[in-house]
This record gives sequence, C-alpha cells and structure tokens, in this order.
Amino acid sequence: AVQLFRLMMQSNVELDVISFSTVMSVYRQSCEWVKASQLFNAMAKIQVEASSTTFNTAISACENAGEWDRALQLFNQMAHYQIRLGTIAFNSVISACESGGEWEKVLQLFSLLMQKMLEPNTITCTAAISACETGGKWKQSLQLISVMLYRRVRPNTMTFNAAISSCEKGCEWRKALQLFPMIAQHELEPNVITFNAVISACGRAGKWEEALRIFNVLAG
Repeated sequence: AVQLFRLMMQSNVELDVISFSTVMSVYRQSCEWVKASQLFNAMAKIQVEASSTTFNTAISACENAGEWDRALQLFNQMAHYQIRLGTIAFNSVISACESGGEWEKVLQLFSLLMQKMLEPNTITCTAAISACETGGKWKQSLQLISVMLYRRVRPNTMTFNAAISSCEKGCEWRKALQLFPMIAQHELEPNVITFNAVISACGRAGKWEEALRIFNVLAG
C-alpha cells in the first residue's frame, strides 16, 4: 500500500482522503507515528480535507507510539476543523494520555465525552480507571465503576484490577475487598494481578487474616 501510494505521488495521480487514510493505517499498525503524522500534514499542503477517519487513524498511531501530547494536539484540531468527535477518537486520546501518566487530562477528556452525550465503552472506562490508579485517585475510580454499571458497560478483569489497585494505593482495603467479588458476579476470572492487589491492600492495612483468606482462594 505504501509503495503504491508513493508511485501515485510520483505519477502526479490525484490523491484523496481514502488514499491517505489507507497508508496512515499501515503506519499506525507498524507504530510509525512520525510517518503517519507527516502524511497527515501533507494532506493540508495539497488541499485534501481530512475526515474523522483520518484524524482517528493519526491519533491512534500516536497512541500506539506513546506520543500522548501529539495525540491530544490532533484531537483538539478536530474541533477546530468542526469534525464531529466520536467515541473512537476519545478512546484513542484517552488511552494515549493514560499511557503517558496524564491522569488529569484523562479525567478532563472523559468529562468532555459525557458532556457531548457520547456513550463510553469498556476501553474508555478501563483507560480512565487505569489513569485514576496512576494518579492515586481511588474515589474517582469507584465513581467510574458506578458509571459503567449504570450505563451497562461491561467491565473486564483489567477494569477491576485497575480499580482494586487504585484502592490499594489509597489504603482503602475495604473498598478493594468489596470490588473483589464483583469480578465473579460479572462472570470474569481474577488473575494474579487481581490477587496481588487485594492481598497488598489488606497487608498494608495490617489485615493479615483477610490477606490470608484471599491467598487461600488463590491457592485454591
């Protein structure tokens, strides 16, 4: 696809937004965010109007490469060009900021998503809860769990792991224990990360009997 695109450029074949989006998707999959970004900038030079798909692909490429600041810049450009923001764009920029440890920006973006009456999904909520874990914001992580349950967004084990870990870091061992059985209630399987977080939460609070009980569940 890349070679064909280059041949088209060399032959002065008129390129459209689909051509650019296709090649940018290739760069996204190979984590070549710089090339994807350069291609995105080239569109403006030859007056090819970017679409939501093009922006989403560029933001996702930056997410894969851990370039949260560039992802956020592209996200903000969407509003400037009056391109409708969708859940896909929010997921990518939220995940990028979460990976970069920018928990405050994640919560701001999640709030914006809700203001725009968009529906968060498992990816959105899990990334936001993981950001809360990084920022030590256990209350916000529990609020996000409540949002998921209210909106019937299905959590996964990673979702609960992040929420339990945020409670562990906040020394909220009771909250961690309350979350633990919810995993089984949602027909999910806890993993080693889950057990370690719950045991650590109990251990930090000096609740060794509770920690031993959870350990025995793990041992089985």
